[in-house]
Amino acid sequence: MRYPLRLIFDSAKHLATQKLRGEPKFAVMLTLDPLGGRAGACGGSNGGNGQAPSQRRTPLSVEQCLAAMEECDVPVVAICGGEPLEY
Repeated sequence: MRYPLRLIFDSAKHLATQKLRGEPKFAVMLTLDPLGGRAGACGGSNGGNGQAPSQRRTPLSVEQCLAAMEECDVPVVAICGGEPLEY
């Protein structure tokens, strides 16, 4: 089985609930970047193409991440960034 049965069930339930409510658009997945879009702990890089380094943002706290997850109410949350486990 490619995906866990529970994930398939939760996703199907979320889609069916939103369709029955008549929502024209709704979120299916939340992409959470707790480090604020920086390239890992180094704070971004120039990339060699003449662009300025990415703007530094303050990292999100655990409470802010949990609040975003509850506000979005989606079955799938992807934690991205340079090193999610480092955070």
